[in-house]
Amino acid sequence: MTYARARLWLGIACVGTLVLLAVFGLWLNLPALAMTSEEKSLTSFVTELVLFCGFLYLVIAPFDLLGGYAFPKEYGRYSPKSLGRFFLAYFRGALLQVSVFTVAALTLTTVFNYTGLIGLALASIILGSLMLGIQPLMSHLGSGIKHNTSKHLNLGRKVAVDVAISNDNSFTGGITGTLLNPKVVIPEHWQSLLSKDELDLMISRREWAIKSKSRSGGVLIALIYMSLGLVLSFFLTESLNGLNPATAAGYTTSMLWNILWGFIGVLTLPSLSRQSSHFVDGLAIQDHKRKHIDSAQVLESALKKIEGLSDDEPNRSKWLERIFHPIPARSMRYSGAQIFPFSVYAWNCLRTYLYSSWIVSGIISRAVHCNVGKPDLWVYLPSD
Repeated sequence: MTYARARLWLGIACVGTLVLLAVFGLWLNLPALAMTSEEKSLTSFVTELVLFCGFLYLVIAPFDLLGGYAFPKEYGRYSPKSLGRFFLAYFRGALLQVSVFTVAALTLTTVFNYTGLIGLALASIILGSLMLGIQPLMSHLGSGIKHNTSKHLNLGRKVAVDVAISNDNSFTGGITGTLLNPKVVIPEHWQSLLSKDELDLMISRREWAIKSKSRSGGVLIALIYMSLGLVLSFFLTESLNGLNPATAAGYTTSMLWNILWGFIGVLTLPSLSRQSSHFVDGLAIQDHKRKHIDSAQVLESALKKIEGLSDDEPNRSKWLERIFHPIPARSMRYSGAQIFPFSVYAWNCLRTYLYSSWIVSGIISRAVHCNVGKPDLWVYLPSD
């Protein structure tokens, strides 16, 4: 079995475990049996929420150990030098995530108490936008990733470019910042891995994602999907489970509903992301053809080098890609695939949603095959 396929099955098992847990938890109304269903002290709410998050982490810990340490070590990919270092990095990332879950839960339940579902929706979008704005800080706090501004990479560019230093060479950076202030982030190791033309094309792709508004559309889709799931989870918690979402039992019940909502997103949003990848490929390649460069060949060469550090899966079956992969296989890049008009404005929407879902305590955000067990990829999920 290849490394890519091993990680895929691991991600399916991890997400599947969370989904089954959510289904049984909602069916048996377990949070109401185990937690406080009345509004009590702030300390009580926080304690029960943290314990519930700790329980979820224990459930998926075996998958994290395989995905972050055992599989990379077995297949010759980056892995921490020792099991102790893996756990230190893992607990650091987990501590940050649970802290965000807790602060966001306190904020959202307070807003809900005073403004209802409409205020809740607006607050979640504002908090999600804030998460995008502080993404570099979050990655530093969670896994020690450092960001530097590169003067020579920014020469002649209209979009700012930062260089991020990560221990995990499967880290790909992405686009960070709000809709008003986006910034391209590339890994430091790309500067030695790629040729000058390859690096320029990969940066140019992300510039075009911004200039074409494809990234803006992806952010809007992600935030709206996240907000809609939160509102729906609170509504179902009240109407079907008979719990106040502002209580410990009610909020953790809404988390279980959000696991199911996240699962639906993991299955449906990849198609939109892939379409945008093809669109951005076309824009960047046409732009570089004006420089008399064989852009398609340069893109193929760059992707081969980058993917060699991670999954390295150039070919996939149509259905496997359609369901599980938001980034097209290398063999399908710039293949003349049909692109539907709306979907060009959806760049990286799935993985933007997964990161922004920290706001709604979305545990599924770090359980998918691309980042299970890899704290460096919890904030910056592998990006196109």
